[in-house]
Amino acid sequence: MQANTVFNYHFTSAGNALIDPELLGSDGMRDELVHPHEFVFVYECEDANCPQWDGLTQMIRDRLLGYGLEIALLDNHGEQEKKRIAVVHRNAYLIVQAIAYEGVVGEFHLQHILEFGFAPVLVRHIDLLRTINAVEYVMKTGY
Repeated sequence: MQANTVFNYHFTSAGNALIDPELLGSDGMRDELVHPHEFVFVYECEDANCPQWDGLTQMIRDRLLGYGLEIALLDNHGEQEKKRIAVVHRNAYLIVQAIAYEGVVGEFHLQHILEFGFAPVLVRHIDLLRTINAVEYVMKTGY
Protein backbone atom coordinates (compact mmCIF):
# COMPACT_ATOMS: atom_id res chain seq x y z
CA MET A 1 0.00 0.00 0.00
CA GLN A 2 1.15 3.52 -0.71
CA ALA A 3 0.93 6.53 1.60
CA ASN A 4 -1.52 9.32 0.81
CA THR A 5 -3.81 7.01 -1.13
CA VAL A 6 -7.50 6.41 -0.55
CA PHE A 7 -8.62 2.83 -1.07
CA ASN A 8 -11.96 1.01 -1.30
CA TYR A 9 -12.41 -1.96 1.01
CA HIS A 10 -15.26 -4.43 1.15
CA PHE A 11 -15.97 -6.68 4.13
CA THR A 12 -18.25 -9.58 4.85
CA SER A 13 -20.45 -9.36 7.92
CA ALA A 14 -17.91 -11.54 9.72
CA GLY A 15 -15.26 -8.86 9.16
CA ASN A 16 -13.13 -10.78 6.69
CA ALA A 17 -11.75 -8.74 3.81
CA LEU A 18 -13.52 -9.52 0.56
CA ILE A 19 -12.83 -8.01 -2.86
CA ASP A 20 -15.26 -8.40 -5.75
CA PRO A 21 -13.49 -7.18 -8.91
CA GLU A 22 -16.85 -6.82 -10.69
CA LEU A 23 -18.01 -4.21 -8.17
CA LEU A 24 -14.83 -2.23 -7.64
CA GLY A 25 -12.64 0.08 -9.62
CA SER A 26 -15.26 1.93 -11.66
CA ASP A 27 -14.68 5.12 -9.65
CA GLY A 28 -10.98 5.18 -10.49
CA MET A 29 -9.90 4.46 -6.93
CA ARG A 30 -7.40 1.72 -6.26
CA ASP A 31 -8.95 -1.40 -4.74
CA GLU A 32 -6.94 -3.54 -2.38
CA LEU A 33 -7.33 -6.33 0.15
CA VAL A 34 -6.77 -5.33 3.76
CA HIS A 35 -6.43 -7.87 6.53
CA PRO A 36 -8.60 -7.28 9.62
CA HIS A 37 -5.61 -6.82 11.94
CA GLU A 38 -4.49 -3.76 9.95
CA PHE A 39 -7.25 -1.39 11.13
CA VAL A 40 -6.32 1.40 13.51
CA PHE A 41 -9.85 2.80 13.77
CA VAL A 42 -13.16 2.84 11.95
CA TYR A 43 -15.67 5.71 11.94
CA GLU A 44 -19.23 5.40 10.64
CA CYS A 45 -21.52 8.33 9.94
CA GLU A 46 -25.24 7.50 9.71
CA ASP A 47 -26.07 10.60 7.68
CA ALA A 48 -24.77 11.10 4.13
CA ASN A 49 -24.50 14.82 4.93
CA CYS A 50 -22.63 14.30 8.19
CA PRO A 51 -21.19 17.71 9.15
CA GLN A 52 -18.02 16.26 10.72
CA TRP A 53 -17.16 14.08 7.71
CA ASP A 54 -15.14 16.52 5.60
CA GLY A 55 -13.29 17.92 8.60
CA LEU A 56 -12.47 14.45 9.90
CA THR A 57 -11.16 13.14 6.59
CA GLN A 58 -9.10 16.30 6.02
CA MET A 59 -7.66 16.10 9.54
CA ILE A 60 -6.66 12.47 8.97
CA ARG A 61 -5.00 13.41 5.67
CA ASP A 62 -3.16 16.37 7.21
CA ARG A 63 -2.03 14.74 10.45
CA LEU A 64 -1.75 10.97 9.95
CA LEU A 65 -1.01 10.01 6.37
CA GLY A 66 2.61 11.15 6.62
CA TYR A 67 3.24 8.35 9.13
CA GLY A 68 2.33 5.54 6.76
CA LEU A 69 -1.31 5.38 7.85
CA GLU A 70 -3.88 5.21 5.08
CA ILE A 71 -7.55 6.02 4.64
CA ALA A 72 -9.97 3.25 3.68
CA LEU A 73 -13.51 3.95 2.54
CA LEU A 74 -15.55 0.95 3.61
CA ASP A 75 -18.40 -0.75 1.78
CA ASN A 76 -21.79 0.36 3.11
CA HIS A 77 -23.50 -2.93 2.27
CA GLY A 78 -25.99 -1.07 0.05
CA GLU A 79 -26.89 1.62 2.59
CA GLN A 80 -26.19 4.80 0.62
CA GLU A 81 -26.98 7.13 3.54
CA LYS A 82 -24.06 5.78 5.58
CA LYS A 83 -20.42 6.74 5.25
CA ARG A 84 -17.67 4.61 6.76
CA ILE A 85 -13.99 5.44 6.97
CA ALA A 86 -11.09 3.55 8.47
CA VAL A 87 -7.48 4.35 9.20
CA VAL A 88 -5.24 1.45 8.22
CA HIS A 89 -1.66 0.50 9.07
CA ARG A 90 0.19 -2.81 8.84
CA ASN A 91 1.08 -2.53 12.55
CA ALA A 92 -2.40 -1.44 13.64
CA TYR A 93 -2.57 -3.91 16.51
CA LEU A 94 0.60 -2.48 18.07
CA ILE A 95 -0.58 1.09 17.51
CA VAL A 96 -3.92 0.39 19.19
CA GLN A 97 -2.13 -1.19 22.14
CA ALA A 98 0.08 1.91 22.41
CA ILE A 99 -2.76 4.42 22.24
CA ALA A 100 -4.54 2.53 25.02
CA TYR A 101 -1.77 3.89 27.26
CA GLU A 102 -2.82 7.36 26.09
CA GLY A 103 -6.36 6.74 27.32
CA VAL A 104 -7.99 5.80 24.00
CA VAL A 105 -9.32 2.28 24.32
CA GLY A 106 -10.33 0.26 21.27
CA GLU A 107 -12.22 -2.97 21.04
CA PHE A 108 -12.21 -6.06 18.86
CA HIS A 109 -15.66 -5.92 17.32
CA LEU A 110 -15.69 -7.88 14.05
CA GLN A 111 -13.01 -10.54 13.99
CA HIS A 112 -10.00 -8.40 14.84
CA ILE A 113 -11.16 -5.16 13.19
CA LEU A 114 -10.03 -2.57 15.69
CA GLU A 115 -12.85 -0.12 16.36
CA PHE A 116 -13.55 2.68 18.79
CA GLY A 117 -17.34 2.70 18.83
CA PHE A 118 -17.67 5.95 16.92
CA ALA A 119 -21.35 6.71 16.40
CA PRO A 120 -22.47 10.28 15.67
CA VAL A 121 -25.15 10.18 18.36
CA LEU A 122 -22.76 9.06 21.10
CA VAL A 123 -19.42 10.60 20.17
CA ARG A 124 -18.51 14.23 20.43
CA HIS A 125 -16.14 15.92 17.99
CA ILE A 126 -13.60 16.19 20.83
CA ASP A 127 -13.57 12.37 21.06
CA LEU A 128 -12.51 12.15 17.42
CA LEU A 129 -9.82 14.78 18.02
CA ARG A 130 -8.58 12.90 21.07
CA THR A 131 -8.23 9.68 19.08
CA ILE A 132 -6.40 11.40 16.23
CA ASN A 133 -4.13 13.17 18.73
CA ALA A 134 -3.29 9.85 20.40
CA VAL A 135 -2.57 8.11 17.09
CA GLU A 136 -0.39 11.02 15.95
CA TYR A 137 1.53 11.02 19.26
CA VAL A 138 2.15 7.27 19.10
CA MET A 139 3.31 7.51 15.48
CA LYS A 140 5.73 10.34 16.37
CA THR A 141 7.18 8.67 19.46
CA GLY A 142 7.03 5.02 18.41
CA TYR A 143 4.81 2.12 19.35
